[in-house]
Amino acid sequence: MRKYTKFVFLVFAVFFIMLVSDVDISKAQEKPYRRIFPESVSPKPEGVQVRESREEMKAEVAKEKQLLEAEKEKPISLEVEPAAEEEPPVVGREPTKIYYKIAVNDRLYVAVWRVPELSLEFVVGPDGYISFPLIGDIQAAGKTLSELDAEITGKLKEYVEAPQVSVMIREFAGDQVTVIGEVRSPGIYKFVGRTKILNVIALAGGFTDRARSASIVIVREPEDPQKDVSLIVANIKSILKGNIKNNVDVKPYDIVYVSRTFVSNVKEFYDNWIVPVIDKVIDYETYKSIRRSRHR
Repeated sequence: MRKYTKFVFLVFAVFFIMLVSDVDISKAQEKPYRRIFPESVSPKPEGVQVRESREEMKAEVAKEKQLLEAEKEKPISLEVEPAAEEEPPVVGREPTKIYYKIAVNDRLYVAVWRVPELSLEFVVGPDGYISFPLIGDIQAAGKTLSELDAEITGKLKEYVEAPQVSVMIREFAGDQVTVIGEVRSPGIYKFVGRTKILNVIALAGGFTDRARSASIVIVREPEDPQKDVSLIVANIKSILKGNIKNNVDVKPYDIVYVSRTFVSNVKEFYDNWIVPVIDKVIDYETYKSIRRSRHR
């Protein structure tokens, strides 16, 4: 009986020791997890989550590589998207070149270089013709100086080797005025007797929409070529309001310039704007003839 009791006690003691040892091992195994992770977090699910996020990152990286490869394969386009449309800038009207057309009773001088026998003065007849030696009658009225020059040169080639011809106006048949700038029909207009600035603007067809009717400059050549030109500012706007005294006289060979801007300093405006326009718009031979007639 004692032997049986000792055997049972021994088995129970061994079992107890094994049980205690198993608990300690499990506790020892749990301690590292408790040191690393908070008690409220389980280490195993977190491990699974980390593995899943890494897989997602790898997938995203692979996707980015595919997109980059696709972009490389696309052809490069040099086309630029059009910008938003803007209103075109306001561009001034190209000035019309002014040529004087010969009229009946104009006194012409035709010079043929190195041929004094053919350098003569002519008066345009009532029929519009002049009678030139060797080549006969030539229509002059209605032609510009350059056109008549070219025609005489062409016909003289039969008689003169390489003729050099120059046609000038010695005296105009009537008084004239040149109108340029913002008028509907710029040009050279003839008038008889006394005339006013308002009449001259009417001869040129009136103002354009861009004209500044309060800033009209009259350029008047002096009788003495050594003196400067006279500059007169006319105000048509004031005249139309009833200030008749502002309707100044226009004299023969005046140049009337209708501006599109207000003129504050007339001398500066003449030097910087009117002179370049005169050089560009009025034919040189015409301008020379006008100056020469003024100084006669």
